[in-house]
Amino acid sequence: MAVHEVAREAVDALAAEAAERGVTVTVRARPLTVDGDAVLLDRLVHNLVVNGVRHNVPDGRVEVRTGPEGIEVTNTGPEVPPDTVPLLFEPFRRLTARTQAPDEGAGLGLSIVDSIARAHDATTEAFPNREGGGLTVRVRFGAHG
Repeated sequence: MAVHEVAREAVDALAAEAAERGVTVTVRARPLTVDGDAVLLDRLVHNLVVNGVRHNVPDGRVEVRTGPEGIEVTNTGPEVPPDTVPLLFEPFRRLTARTQAPDEGAGLGLSIVDSIARAHDATTEAFPNREGGGLTVRVRFGAHG
């Protein structure tokens, strides 16, 4: 499956929501082909992009990159304490408490990403950005994991 094409499609599908939230999304899609379930890989990419858009700040940015090393999504969201990052991969865990806002999500996005990645012999890692808040999430497939 051409993950780089799926990344472009996910960015296009979320363009209106990103604009409504004042978030600029850029994509640098170098070729990345992964053998696997197309529906699940689409969900993995979509969840990464939607998390980047929804867990951001006004006038924020999301950068989506694909290439032989995998997929990486970086956003300029709120500051993420390093010790909370592993908790974000647990089901129903969020950085902030739920507010019942539309499209808020239930805290399953990164746990789903991690499960799909593992099913495709991939590894997932995340870390807070050094400056300006936000999070970077990487998924590396096969030999790159």
